[in-house]
Amino acid sequence: MTFFPNRCEHELAVPRDPTLYRLYEIVMGYGKPIKALINEKFGDGIMSAIDFTMSVEGKADPNGDRVVMTFDTRA
Repeated sequence: MTFFPNRCEHELAVPRDPTLYRLYEIVMGYGKPIKALINEKFGDGIMSAIDFTMSVEGKADPNGDRVVMTFDTRA
């Protein structure tokens, strides 16, 4: 990554960039179930966005290459 993350650069509007829109779509569609799983496994604490790392890998698939994103954060 050649720039630092900046929470303030995004408006509250739905992203127009296709990749950012897909990430938005994942959070909007799966956010509540993911939150419920985190609460079930770790209690009602809030996961950290400060103590956070992320990796992005590729995976070959006969139906088209896949993107594997791993979020590693403190619970």
